[in-house]
Amino acid sequence: MGLDTGRYLLRIGWPVGELIAPDIQSLRRLQHFHCCNIPFENLDVLFERTIGVDKDALIRKLIEAGRGGYCYELNGLFYQALQAFGFQVTSLAARVLISRPQAMPARTHQLLRVILNEDAWLVDVGFGGQTPCEPLLLQADIIQTTRCGSWRLSQNQDGWLLSVLDRNKWAPLYQFDEQQQYLSDFQMANHYVATWPTSHFRHHLLASRYTLEGGQYRLLNYRLTKQLASGETHVCTLPNHIALWRCLQDIFKINVTSSQYGIASDELGRVMTHLLSSGTR
Repeated sequence: MGLDTGRYLLRIGWPVGELIAPDIQSLRRLQHFHCCNIPFENLDVLFERTIGVDKDALIRKLIEAGRGGYCYELNGLFYQALQAFGFQVTSLAARVLISRPQAMPARTHQLLRVILNEDAWLVDVGFGGQTPCEPLLLQADIIQTTRCGSWRLSQNQDGWLLSVLDRNKWAPLYQFDEQQQYLSDFQMANHYVATWPTSHFRHHLLASRYTLEGGQYRLLNYRLTKQLASGETHVCTLPNHIALWRCLQDIFKINVTSSQYGIASDELGRVMTHLLSSGTR
C-alpha cells in the first residue's frame, strides 16, 4: 500500500485546510506535529514482537493501529510522508554516543537529511526524549535554538556530531555521515536493536512525545516526567501497571486496544514485573 497523505495528516493532527509546500516552514511544522502526535515508544521490543520497518508495516502500525515506535519506524514513516509532499529526502544512519561508550558503536540510529534550496537539514523524529522537534541546518559550529532545546553540529574526520545543551553543558548524542542508507540497512539494524540481549531497548520501557505548546512528556518504566514549555519539570512515579497502561493511552496517545498491535494491561504487568526483577530501575 502507498501512504495515504490525508490519513497521515489526520494522525499527526494537522490543521484542516492548511496547505503543505516543500519548504522550510512546512517542514518545521510537519516535524513538530509528528513529534507531538506519534510517540516514541519501544513496547514491541519488550513484548518480543516482530517489528517490521517496510512501508506497509509502518502504515499498519503507526497510522491504522494508532501506535508509536522507535527510530526505524518513526523516521521511516516520516521519510514516506516527506517524499509524498515533494521534499528531497535521504535516509542516513548514526552511531549513538549518548552513553559515552568506550568503543565506537555500530550505526543503530536512523535519521533523515532534507535538501531545500541547496541547504541541507538534519531531520529526526525518532531519538526518544532528546529528539530535535524541528529541523537543524547542517552547518557546523552554530548554536541552533528551537522550542525543544539548543543544539550544535560539529564536524570531525568521521563526519558530523550532534550535541544538545544539557544543564549548561554540551552533551554528544550521535555521530553520522551523509552516506545514503537503504531499507536493508535498517532491517539489519532493527533486528539487532530489538533482539540483542544487552540492547537498551530490551531492559527499559521508554516513551516520549512533545506537546504543541512546547512541552514534553517522558516515561522511563514507571517514572513519568512532564516538562512544561517554560522549562518547569514535574516528576511522579506511577503506582502500578494499571496506571502505567492508562498513561500510555491518555498521556502518550498510544492505542492500547488495537486488535493486532494492542497492549493488554495484565500482559504489561507481567512484562514490567520481569523488567524490575531482572534489575531494571
